[in-house]
Amino acid sequence: MTLYGGVTKEFNLRDIVDFADARLNLGIAGGSHTITAAQAIANSCTIATGLASVTSVVVQVLNTTFNVVTSDVDVTISAGNIVVADGGSYNTVENYIIRWIAVGAR
Repeated sequence: MTLYGGVTKEFNLRDIVDFADARLNLGIAGGSHTITAAQAIANSCTIATGLASVTSVVVQVLNTTFNVVTSDVDVTISAGNIVVADGGSYNTVENYIIRWIAVGAR
């Protein structure tokens, strides 16, 4: 990437995350979560992100054969948590894997 003044610098994702955290007071968190039997019965899964609040989120649900679930998963944000729940045709299923990235305040 060429910066102002013609200086060229390579950036990686860690550089961008560090900049967002230090200069913009943004926190970026991510991880994966395997749905438990109790969460499947409750038809809902709450994931604590470690952030004080979440403003944006990316969620991907994988089934037990690691295929992306394409039905209408209900994803909401509650303070520093991500809530994944049943949608119109999606049912919360034990052992499905939720991959997530959240952006918000630390």
